[in-house]
This record gives sequence, structure tokens and C-alpha cells, in this order.
Amino acid sequence: MKWVSIDPGEAHAGMTMWNDHIPVWSEAHTPDTCTDRLIELMPSIEALVYEKYVLYGFKAHEQFGSEIPTIKHIGAIEHVRRKMNPDMPMVSYTAREHKRIYDMQWFKQLTLPQKRLMPWYRKGPHARDSWCVGRWHLWKKGYKDVP
Repeated sequence: MKWVSIDPGEAHAGMTMWNDHIPVWSEAHTPDTCTDRLIELMPSIEALVYEKYVLYGFKAHEQFGSEIPTIKHIGAIEHVRRKMNPDMPMVSYTAREHKRIYDMQWFKQLTLPQKRLMPWYRKGPHARDSWCVGRWHLWKKGYKDVP
């Protein structure tokens, strides 16, 4: 099964394509190019996983008065799915949930040669976080031993 995981953002976003539990590629995008890429991929994917937006109390003062562009990007992602394939499964996780991957011992012990094999290597933090939200999804589904 091919599926996509997305790290939506205000100015930058990331996307990772998966084939079952194997990450195929990761890309860095703007929110607009990420949405365009999703439209291109919709006919060939069967599920969508993304980081959902949560306003935490300790960050509320930083975002006071903001138009919160990340929420607009998530709305675009949800709209594309609803218009192109409303029956496609869609799952979301908070950053607080999925970024637990970075605290796991196996992730901390990745060597540089192992990191170089990751699809997100040298593609920026949003490409890496898109992999992370997808990897968390797999973790929740029981794939605990697959980096």
C-alpha cells in the first residue's frame, strides 16, 4: 500500500512517500508546492497521515493575532482528500505525539552512515518531521522494530 505522511507548516512543509512500512522518499516543500504535490499523488496513494495542529497554552501568546497559516495548509490537505478521494483513510497526530520517535533509543543510536540512508537526510527538518509522523503512525500500528 502506498501512502503519504505530511508535516504541514507556515512557510515550509515536508512530505514522505511510503510503500507499506518502507519510506521511499522525503521532500521539502512550501505549503503550496506540498499541496500541489499531494494533488499529483492522490490517484496513486491509499492513505494520508499528517501532523495535526494543536494550540498549546504556553504558545498562545506567540500566536495571538496570527492568521495561523499552518491551519490553512491542513485545511488545503483535507480539502484535496475530500474532493479527490473522500473515502481515503486519513490519520493525524500532534507533534508532541510523533516527535517521541526522536527520543527513542534506536533513533538516538543511528550512526551517520545509517542516517545517510534515511530518505530525509540533508533535506531539512520538515522532510525529517514528515518521515517522523509517518514512522509514528507505523509505531502505533505495531511496527516497532523498523527504522
